Amino acid sequence: MPPLLTDLLLVLLGAAVTLGGVGVVRLLRARLATHPAHRPASPEPAPEPTPELEAPPTPSAPSASPAPCPAEALFHELPHPLLLLNAQDQILLTNSAAATLLQGVENFRDGDEALRPFPFALPAPGTELELSLPRQEQSSLASMPPPPPLAVTVRRTALFWRDEPAWLVSLQEQSALHACRQALEDCSLRFHVLADHACDWESWLLPGGEFAYVSPSCERLTGYTPEYFLKDPLFIQQIVEEEDLQGWKDFMHAAVTASPPGDTQHLDFRLRRKNGRQVWVSLAICPVFAADGALLGLRMSARDITSRKQVELELHRQNLHDPLTGLPNRTLFLDRLELARMRASRRSDYFFALCFLDLDRFKTINDSLGHTAGDKVLVEVTRRILDSVRTLDTVSRFGGDEYAILLEELVSPRGAVQIVKRIRQLISEPLAVNGTELRITASMGVVLSPMDNLPAELLLRNANIALHAAKEQGRDCFKVFTNKMLDQAVLLMTMEQEMRRGVQADEFFLMFQPFVDLNSNTLVGFEALVRWRHPTRGLMPPGAFIGLAEETGAIIDLGTLVLQKACAAWVAWAEQWPVVRNTLMSVNISGRQFSQFGFLDSIRAVLDKTGMPPERLKLEITETAIMEDAESSAEKLNRIKEMGIALSIDDFGTGYSSMSYLQRFPLDNLKIDLSFIRLMHVSQENMEIVRAIINLAHTLGMQVVAEGVEDETQRRTLQELHCEFGQGYFFARPMADADLRAFLDGLDQDHPVVSPPSLTFAG
Repeated sequence: MPPLLTDLLLVLLGAAVTLGGVGVVRLLRARLATHPAHRPASPEPAPEPTPELEAPPTPSAPSASPAPCPAEALFHELPHPLLLLNAQDQILLTNSAAATLLQGVENFRDGDEALRPFPFALPAPGTELELSLPRQEQSSLASMPPPPPLAVTVRRTALFWRDEPAWLVSLQEQSALHACRQALEDCSLRFHVLADHACDWESWLLPGGEFAYVSPSCERLTGYTPEYFLKDPLFIQQIVEEEDLQGWKDFMHAAVTASPPGDTQHLDFRLRRKNGRQVWVSLAICPVFAADGALLGLRMSARDITSRKQVELELHRQNLHDPLTGLPNRTLFLDRLELARMRASRRSDYFFALCFLDLDRFKTINDSLGHTAGDKVLVEVTRRILDSVRTLDTVSRFGGDEYAILLEELVSPRGAVQIVKRIRQLISEPLAVNGTELRITASMGVVLSPMDNLPAELLLRNANIALHAAKEQGRDCFKVFTNKMLDQAVLLMTMEQEMRRGVQADEFFLMFQPFVDLNSNTLVGFEALVRWRHPTRGLMPPGAFIGLAEETGAIIDLGTLVLQKACAAWVAWAEQWPVVRNTLMSVNISGRQFSQFGFLDSIRAVLDKTGMPPERLKLEITETAIMEDAESSAEKLNRIKEMGIALSIDDFGTGYSSMSYLQRFPLDNLKIDLSFIRLMHVSQENMEIVRAIINLAHTLGMQVVAEGVEDETQRRTLQELHCEFGQGYFFARPMADADLRAFLDGLDQDHPVVSPPSLTFAG
């Protein structure tokens, strides 16, 4: 290789070593590979020369016709400004980048063939020196400011050039370096602005467990400065609430060992601030990995979520508690009941009881005093129940006036009965609301251990069944559940289903019982009485299903069916027998049916469909039904009366009526219950009751119908008491349609006198 080429290669390789330029070495390899002087003479590739700067190789003699050498051109092509100096600091070579950089600098003239000294100071080998190089003035105008000096950083490295010591000098313009440094400073500043002023507590936890960075926001969240955490990485465990500490440790362990790259894990936990106040913190952790998969640490971000957590906890509490009384609601109660049941299944000595409580006639309080007063009653009743039970028991309000009570850790089932009696006693004590003294009573159903390991919902069902049994007994009492009650409830449920099916299948039919004028024995009208021809149980009287129909709501469809059949029968009879046209068809209306929305519309629809004259229809309603909501009942009765329909109170004397409301109701007559008629001759007191009812009706401008007249003595006594109408077996038994038609055939159409001896029909 020519001497010049060898020396220049050493220079260039030295420059590559000095500058750390891998790109320089690649450039040299690319250029040399294309030069003829470096092509191998044989297929074996020549080994790549390694520069020995301290002992350069001896150059070979040049050939007579050397091939063109690209080394100097490569030196000039290097992008970094470089100069080659001899031991006397004279410039031997200047590459193009250096010439461009130093253009216009005083005392530097490029292009002279003679050696010239480097005009500026040089740094010590292996160090760098910052120089300010003055520039030549480019204009003769005095007004033009002098050009700014060139700021450069100079480095020099020792090497050999043509077996002589030499220096390789590299230059770097400080403006570019300053720009890089400024960019780094700006980037660092932006990072610190974002990290140090972040609202959240930002930190970087290294794989070794120590913190590499903790943002100042940790002090705002915890009250402790970052130094606490930087000095002691486990310090955070001292302020995490004890109840949450194990969960926090498990979370941190899982974040390190089980989190895939890029996956962010979240944990809400509580910690104690420096001032002692508890705060909720939401922690987000994302593991950070290097390109080779090594864990670099955990990126952690925490924020104060105390306000949000308080709202969530309050919403959760509201979802599980009654807003009026603060008691647990049905959902929470069933959860606690299920836990009690599970404890009882594991322990033979564990007893508990379930009580379902309902206030008697609470609707009357709401209707008479208003819902605000009703709420006050519920709050006071709640307080009394809580005073009756122990702190380990659970009292729940299911809504309205229904309460459920769970009695736990009982010594024996008998202990539950004692608590239930105490509850009844406290509830029944007088209660003053808005200046009105009230006496509240309650009915309760109780389920006692053992309970056959039934689930919570079924236990609650059994308590409800026992509650209904208590109400049927007369209210203000409690009943303990038995399997017989369940059997009866199942029977009633079956009956309800069969009843609804029976209405659709036309299994219900009517019997008709005439009622007469007691003074003349002439026919006045008929009462429609429903019967059920059950496909398996046979003929069923009203007492076997009317109560159930009333309770379940099936009475609405059944009542409409009865009204329609009764009106259709009367219209058919009136077409054939003229005597019927002056009679009344009396139909019983249940309380549930009377309170139904759209009841008046259903009456009009039946009248229109059957062609029944409204003045020939009489509706019988019990006093209990109309007194449930007296104000509304008065309005509804007046509207019925405007239609021309007659009105009667059925079974008068068995319920409760306010005399002031009786005067306001547009009633045509009262119907004395048969229980009073049967006892009329048993004692003088019963006689006086019947007399009083008749006198009351006459005073209010109403006529009286006595039902249950079974003999001549009763008929004569009622006649003497000026009772207008009578109905009973003495005159006629209830008859099916065919029998009633035969009865009408036997009447004188001009004088329809009902003669008791002539009636032989069997009911």
